Amino acid sequence: FFYQGEWYNTDGQGSPVTAETNPLTGGSEFSVGGKRRTVHELAHPSTPVLKKFGKTAYDITLSNVTPLSATGMTWSRSPEKSRFGNETVKIQPSADTGCAWAVNNIAMTCDPEDLLYSQDIYLATVPPDYPATTPIITITLSNNAALGANYTQWTFDNAYMRSGWNTLKMWAGDDTSGGYRDSNMPLGASRIDTGTGFDFTQPCQYYQIRCSYMNGYTLYVDQIRRGAKAHTKLVIGFDATGISASDNVFISGVAPLLAEFDVPSYFTQTWVYNGLYADGASWNRERELYGKWGWDAINHTWNHGATVEGGRKVVTLSRTSNVVTATFTAAHGITIGRRVKAKIHGATPSDMNGTYWLTATTSTAATYTAAGANGSGSGTIYCTTVLSDVFDVVSAENQALVTHEIADTARLMRAAGMGKAAHCLAWPNNSAPNIEMTEVACSAAGVAFGRGGRGGNVFINEFGIDNPLQFGAW
Repeated sequence: FFYQGEWYNTDGQGSPVTAETNPLTGGSEFSVGGKRRTVHELAHPSTPVLKKFGKTAYDITLSNVTPLSATGMTWSRSPEKSRFGNETVKIQPSADTGCAWAVNNIAMTCDPEDLLYSQDIYLATVPPDYPATTPIITITLSNNAALGANYTQWTFDNAYMRSGWNTLKMWAGDDTSGGYRDSNMPLGASRIDTGTGFDFTQPCQYYQIRCSYMNGYTLYVDQIRRGAKAHTKLVIGFDATGISASDNVFISGVAPLLAEFDVPSYFTQTWVYNGLYADGASWNRERELYGKWGWDAINHTWNHGATVEGGRKVVTLSRTSNVVTATFTAAHGITIGRRVKAKIHGATPSDMNGTYWLTATTSTAATYTAAGANGSGSGTIYCTTVLSDVFDVVSAENQALVTHEIADTARLMRAAGMGKAAHCLAWPNNSAPNIEMTEVACSAAGVAFGRGGRGGNVFINEFGIDNPLQFGAW
């Protein structure tokens, strides 16, 4: 493809293409990183995203597979969400505990070199950033058809789970030490061995998926697979281009350093932090990074949150005549008279909780309408404005607001001459809305990829990125 005056190959390495003369024929050829390439090779690179394809290990979606047990749920095989087959196992937990679906005597084996299983699960429900109780999916594998004393469990919580598709991976080399930064596990995932644990070199005879604190969720569970493997690709991005108007280290140091090692990079674009300050010092830095150094500008939503900058703040509540006053512990930073949409949670009585339009009345207070008895709320009460918690339910109003956050920012970027990567976005606070509304808004904006934080990594299989509108990045 042609980019900034040069032809580039499409193998993901970003090596510039140069024209050379063949000394034997006198004809023109192309060179990529010093290696001659034909036009066909440039258009059809030999290196795909995947370095190894997966295959079915055990297909639980088939009608002749009878579960050993299915408790605390309603379940069925459904074509509502298809992945590697026509149907998936639809699970709707009916309790917060005791929800489990298991099969045994399955004689499932993995690739003897990779020792890796994977499974795709679609979540129709948005796991919030700030749940009252953490939702958890647990996958249990055992070589004993009766479970026995030796087995391994992998847990995936709301720091991993995303609305839409999620690829879960269970690997023999996964750490048991725990902690994202202290192990090789993805963010929000952990492994626990009981007894001697599960032996990947021997057939798996017992599989269970358990849902904890997911009452009311809907999941679509696909077949268990021998996991695919992808080539490694590194991109380094930044949410800002300096800590102050006079901080030019990105121009003098960071950009030259990354260019030296051919590492691509980007900075993010919002209205509230960027567009409002057009022609200022930070804006001029962005223009230089974009134009001179070839960085990309990435959509970061209009408000960097749900109608206002995203975050979670402690408040106290007091209600008089169905008008609730939320008092913040410090200045909330919202212009007086401005209305913003936020989620109030953690209050007793519960009729003070919910998603409301709040109107800023002073620098530390905002009001909303919620019917109920006069008096104060008790408990640790939060006002949350991140996208996942506010825009968690599909509605016409929410859809319009989500589309504004994404599509209008993309239009702003293109109009400012920084639209080269307007098909990509980085979720503010690493928080994304309901996947259905996201898909509509991204379609309107021409956005194909959305970087978040959950899972910490980009999970790739035969479909490419498992959830292209919300993949991890740390």
